[in-house]
Amino acid sequence: MYVFHGERDHDRPMSDNAIRSALRRMGWANGEMTPHGFRAMASTILDNMGYKQEWLERRLAHEEANNVKAAYKRSMAHVST
Repeated sequence: MYVFHGERDHDRPMSDNAIRSALRRMGWANGEMTPHGFRAMASTILDNMGYKQEWLERRLAHEEANNVKAAYKRSMAHVST
């Protein structure tokens, strides 16, 4: 399930270019907001609200690409600033 699902395929995320185009149509300049900026903003807000960082990382698909490394990675470090 995606917040911004693809127009033709709801099982796939909306492309970065589609989101970027929508941002430009809404008046955001390229240096003001990016598709990834929304992900970072959501992660920060939800982290500040007390949601577990591990959940946020999984929902944002920040998983270890290397399967062997992922198998041995037992904890997720979280640093608050």
